[in-house]
Amino acid sequence: MGQYGVSRTVIELLENLKSHPPFKYLDETTLHVIEKSAQVAYYPEGTILVSASRTPDVLYFIIKGRVEAVSEDELIDVYHSNDDFGGIELIENRASEYNYKVTEELICYEIPKMIFLEIAQSNEAFKNYFFYSIAERIDLLREKKEFTLMSDIMISRVDEHILRKGTLVPSQMPITEALRLMEEEKTSCLIVENREGYGIITDADLRHYILYREKEGLEQVRDIQSYPIITAKKSELLFNILLKMTEHSIKHLPLIDEKGLFAGVVELIDLLSYFSNQSYLISVQMDKARDLQSVVASARRVPVMIEALHSKGVKSRYIAKLVSEINKKMYQKIFDLVIPGSWHSRAALILLGSEGRSEQIMRTDQDNALIFEEGFEPEDAKEVTERFIGVLDEIGFPRCSGGIMVINEKWRKSLSAYKSEIDSAVEHPDYEKLMDLAILFDAVAVAGKSALHDEIKTYLIKQFANNRPILAYFAKAIETFES
Repeated sequence: MGQYGVSRTVIELLENLKSHPPFKYLDETTLHVIEKSAQVAYYPEGTILVSASRTPDVLYFIIKGRVEAVSEDELIDVYHSNDDFGGIELIENRASEYNYKVTEELICYEIPKMIFLEIAQSNEAFKNYFFYSIAERIDLLREKKEFTLMSDIMISRVDEHILRKGTLVPSQMPITEALRLMEEEKTSCLIVENREGYGIITDADLRHYILYREKEGLEQVRDIQSYPIITAKKSELLFNILLKMTEHSIKHLPLIDEKGLFAGVVELIDLLSYFSNQSYLISVQMDKARDLQSVVASARRVPVMIEALHSKGVKSRYIAKLVSEINKKMYQKIFDLVIPGSWHSRAALILLGSEGRSEQIMRTDQDNALIFEEGFEPEDAKEVTERFIGVLDEIGFPRCSGGIMVINEKWRKSLSAYKSEIDSAVEHPDYEKLMDLAILFDAVAVAGKSALHDEIKTYLIKQFANNRPILAYFAKAIETFES
């Protein structure tokens, strides 16, 4: 173990500690006691911090890294940045039931046992937090078992239990006749056969018909169908069907056979019912979330889902795609709930780095930015973006050490300001400027006015297109890989 004395580093890091429960329940005097007694420690990967046969000497609070609680080779819990462990053992003065093993290089606070117990004895909210944490983790363990069972289903293929026959109708059918047919068939959608490909009519299309039939002269099903439609192959995995329905937020997915002909429909309600051990999937929970507490609760379940799917052998690229779609919904929800409505049509939220490339599985540093339209300079930008990043902190996304976040003015500016930086990098390139361009190139818009991001991307490509020195610089990275 490498350990550092109480220093300026501890004092700086204490500011982060104060923003997380249970430490946010403490007054300044108590926090000062922690400041004087806490140590910052480093442990390499593979270190056993606490074994099942002994009581911990300190409360651990993770600054960076990963620790796993393991019992007889079974993974019980995983701890990341801003998580704590060892508290309940200290309060009850008992040996740990698990081995706490460092699985990624660890930097953590260590708060001595006596100091911790004195604080717990004098502050009821602080003490109760650790018992609440146990109840919360029991819930997560139950969910993990449910997800494990669910993952068995997700790697299976479509069969007659989930595939609806579907009703195929010609595009010239009168809408009134289609309505009668839907009532007779007790179906919530009709598949429309066109000269080229298929369309679909759902309840939403019928509402449009009722409201606008006279104004728009709607008579035949082709007048109200959604066309062309999103489809999947009948031989597809349920996992990929779920991914596609999640990505496009659709409730009906027509399936096509090997000859390109309509083979039936999968409905979201049937898919969710088929997952009998999990009433609502995380993406559905995220869609239904109406407050930040619900968003945070849904997002915290993602690591459990990842571990369950990984343990069943689901390929990483598929897990990454699903996590990416769930994270996009998460960012959209946080944007809707935190960012003022007046921003929504005048700003774009973009994700950068691994999130922008849809490569993220486990949580890595936050990489996000905002693009403002010309003339829009909100005075409360600093306060609003701090709240936005604060929600991501609560979910467990570490802050970017390089400052690539919306709280940094460099990554929160107007369309013309981004274009000026692109021009500067092209005309006077250096390492930092070109790195910023590479980061920006990976971006994807997830909320707000996406046209702002489209314009930046188009401008960036145009500036690169005929610039051989810039292209050569980026191509040089290829030489770092073995051929």
